[in-house]
Amino acid sequence: MKWRQFRKLIITSIGVFTFFFGFSQPKFDGDLLDNPKQFAPQLEKLFKTYETRKVDPRKIKGKVVYLTNGYAQSKIVDGEKWTSIRETNEVKKIDIVYTKYPKDKEFWLTNYHELLANRLKELFRLDPDLNDKNIQWNIALQTQCESNEEAKKMFHGFILHYEPLPKGKKKKTEEPEEQVNSAMSGYTTLKRYVKYAGSLGDSCVFKVLDRNNNWKDVVIVTDFSGSMYTYAPQVLLWHYEHIDKSNVKAFCFFNDGDSKYDNEKIIGQTGGIYFAKADNMAKVVRMYNSSMRNGMGGDIPENDIEALLKSKELFSELKELVLVADNSPYRDYELIPKLNIPVRVILVDAVWGINPQYLNLAYKTKGSFHTLKGDYIEFWKNLKDDILEIEGQQFKYDAGRDEFICKDIRDCEYLDQKTLEQETKTLEDLKSKPIYKRMHKDKSEKPGIWSFLKRVFG
Repeated sequence: MKWRQFRKLIITSIGVFTFFFGFSQPKFDGDLLDNPKQFAPQLEKLFKTYETRKVDPRKIKGKVVYLTNGYAQSKIVDGEKWTSIRETNEVKKIDIVYTKYPKDKEFWLTNYHELLANRLKELFRLDPDLNDKNIQWNIALQTQCESNEEAKKMFHGFILHYEPLPKGKKKKTEEPEEQVNSAMSGYTTLKRYVKYAGSLGDSCVFKVLDRNNNWKDVVIVTDFSGSMYTYAPQVLLWHYEHIDKSNVKAFCFFNDGDSKYDNEKIIGQTGGIYFAKADNMAKVVRMYNSSMRNGMGGDIPENDIEALLKSKELFSELKELVLVADNSPYRDYELIPKLNIPVRVILVDAVWGINPQYLNLAYKTKGSFHTLKGDYIEFWKNLKDDILEIEGQQFKYDAGRDEFICKDIRDCEYLDQKTLEQETKTLEDLKSKPIYKRMHKDKSEKPGIWSFLKRVFG
């Protein structure tokens, strides 16, 4: 073996040793989580299991965060409750809550060990630091149920028992020089994405943000379903290129429920929403990648309002909500009254017209509306005989519904048809790009610790 090869081997070995033993050691290795049936006895030994009649996480004393999976589900629907406070708190104990129904696990419709492993994988995607042998791990089996219907009504998920770190102390973060290097690495990652994606679509996001550099304390909420794959990176690239004067304080990417089927998507609880503050771009790019990989190319309609509501709740101290989306309809229009905050809508790919849903989102929140061509501030005050005209398209104000509708219904029908055609064409185009494989979880990988690390840590 040549000296250079030997030196590289030594350095790699030290890096792996440091990863596993330098700080905290992982509780669960990848082979075990990838093969839960094969290693079922070993998996069970890692937990203390107890039975209880019913768990109500809201009544647990002490500092806890509860993360919801749902009955027989592995996805975490409210992970931001932990990620928003993780830097200043440390988890000491985790309870995984099931219902013991049927009483014999052999008769469960979902394999118990596979469900447990999948839930753990989702938790570690949310926060890899939780895979720690120093945390006490328990499984709670609820017994107060005699039917499938009763079981579905009970809590299923994780209960994280945590303690605040000493005042002023945070978990280990990168040094300033490392942050710069990570940021540059993130910029390179985005540039590589753009190369493999083929283009950036039109320059709508860049131009709107350039024209409106007076927005303060901004949260940018971006659709990252399949039809947006050429537009989503514009948000981060613009921030990178204007980092000295950017007013963006946080990012949110949503992909309409990760890999949920449409019949599993509940209004306001669809999920697939990822957050990161803009002060650490390495974390932002990891969040961006997670949103992309955990999505399945995207469905329509989407969960725009849910993402806005979650962003408003998580970053309540910030002043501006900016939504970047295309003409695809969203499923949760009815939730707009809950926003109570102006939303600035940036509508990309508006070649065939404007979906009035987005116009009404800006109107009902008293925000603003923006396209590649122009900025429309308080546009509802510029009506002539209750008619609003924007970029050649006419909308009629319907006083009874307090919203704008297409003056000619054929315009909306044409737009719906073109949107669907464009969505289909975009997704077909996406499948021909090298980046497409990264927008899906790779289910073809052989089980093993390295495939597990790749999926969790990117």
